[in-house]
Amino acid sequence: MEIPLPKRVVLSDITVRDGFQAEERVIPAEGKLFVIEQLVEAGFRHLEVTAFAPPRYQPQFRDWEEVLRGLPAREDVTYSCVTTGRKATERAFAAREKGYRVDRILLGILPASERLNRAVVGMDYPETWKWIEQSVKTAHSLEMKVNVFLTGIFSPPDPEEGHTDLMARALQFVERLLELGVDDIEHPDHLGEATPDRVSHYFEQVLHRFPDPNLHVFHVHDARGMGVACYFAAMQRGVIRFETTLGGLGGWPANFVDGVPVRGLQGTAEVARRPGLVSTEDFLVMLDAMGIETGIDLDRVLVLGKILEKMVGRSLWSFCQGTGERPGSGRIPRFQHYRKELR
Repeated sequence: MEIPLPKRVVLSDITVRDGFQAEERVIPAEGKLFVIEQLVEAGFRHLEVTAFAPPRYQPQFRDWEEVLRGLPAREDVTYSCVTTGRKATERAFAAREKGYRVDRILLGILPASERLNRAVVGMDYPETWKWIEQSVKTAHSLEMKVNVFLTGIFSPPDPEEGHTDLMARALQFVERLLELGVDDIEHPDHLGEATPDRVSHYFEQVLHRFPDPNLHVFHVHDARGMGVACYFAAMQRGVIRFETTLGGLGGWPANFVDGVPVRGLQGTAEVARRPGLVSTEDFLVMLDAMGIETGIDLDRVLVLGKILEKMVGRSLWSFCQGTGERPGSGRIPRFQHYRKELR
């Protein structure tokens, strides 16, 4: 039986933002721009490049202005910035007004519970909806796109909220966001708690109600090794937009950066040994082997993945970097000399 899969998918690499935010030393702006330039040359047209979080919480992005100033002047590339919270959004608007390439901003809301929404976004639901509505109007007046991510949709319900039908709430939130004029919606699994069957069921419902595949972006942190399987399940339901990081980098913002404790983040800990996203290299290798088009130069990405390991100073989590890169290209074990010794 033929498996229903898209002929082409759109891949966003978010290494420079989500990937580097978890690093315990600051990656210089020159290094970030090198990675961005190489990704653009490889064919990526959607990149996350920085965040407007307060520097005391995310010192990795103190250099946002230098990074935005140095971006490749490509009109065919969309540069996204994370702006969770009112002040971060205001800083993004101010940067756009100064002429910086803040093409798309990412806001957030947590269907999982209002308590968690207050903890992460800093607002209750009514305040958050008002912020999103105002942000969409301002962003569109500045010719910026707006994404909103729905954190917690694959996690267990908040026990303090009692029984919550997360599926029903997520669908309600998607409908309301689209009514407010949001350009696209990210459906993330930030804790790696999704399983392929749940992903399949979730996107069956989402795409039944909101069938335009360009509206939906899937984002999985591969904490339990099921990320690629979840992406495959999503593709079967018609999802065509995915986010990844080189080497599977990423996770919570680092609570120590360059040897200095990050104020406000002490006591936070990663939920997994591998907290980052699905590896860009691994997902691309799978898509290439399956004949699914991406418009991305896989060979250049594989080389860049090796360079990134040098930049962060350790081996990363890409399987394909240690297996000969593509299916069928790895070294085949040869045992003839062992047989001779055993005779």
